[in-house]
Amino acid sequence: MTDVWFSEDLARTVDLNLIEIPDEIAALPDVTAFGNVHDLQQAMARDENAAHNMEAAEVELAGLQAADDDLVLL
Repeated sequence: MTDVWFSEDLARTVDLNLIEIPDEIAALPDVTAFGNVHDLQQAMARDENAAHNMEAAEVELAGLQAADDDLVLL
């Protein structure tokens, strides 16, 4: 009896369904993905809420960094 399952290496897949990235998303950070996952900007271009959430996270991070600069260490 032989094994009927074929092994596959999804880590080396290439996304063939790329879409155009709008300028406002292209200005945001990107993370390269592998496997069955889109790069961050590709994912944000497909989901308007994801791009909005990323922008909100950047604003919040900037606020936290500004607050951190105001801290006085004793």
